[in-house]
Amino acid sequence: MSAELSLVQMLADASLDSNTAATFISFVRDNLEEVIEPKDILAAEDFQREVYEVISNTVQKEMLRVDVLSVICTRLINHITVKDLKLSSKDIKNIQSFILMDFLPNDLRLAMLQDVVSAQKPELQPVLHNPEIGRLLLEKM
Repeated sequence: MSAELSLVQMLADASLDSNTAATFISFVRDNLEEVIEPKDILAAEDFQREVYEVISNTVQKEMLRVDVLSVICTRLINHITVKDLKLSSKDIKNIQSFILMDFLPNDLRLAMLQDVVSAQKPELQPVLHNPEIGRLLLEKM
């Protein structure tokens, strides 16, 4: 999206108020390169080092960057629900680890789990078989 910044700017200016457009363009300029790719989340051999720490360093600033977390969550959900993927047990474990990240807000966690359920893809059902995910949902929601 950064390569098409002038087009993005034009579309934002045409469809958003000036403050929202400026905020969005700032987000695109500052953060899009920092957003981890969904395929990298799934492929991680060491989730803590390759995913958790990368995302934590990106979003845990003076104020939690929920906007960036939301983009990462949306991209991951779209990747696993829209594409025809053959998910390995490692992929499932990494999705579960992502959902269990301690700094992930509960509303994003719940939205992700709702998307997993509503996707009606049998290969995603093991994501829901984690007892800690069930416990978190019951305690935090």
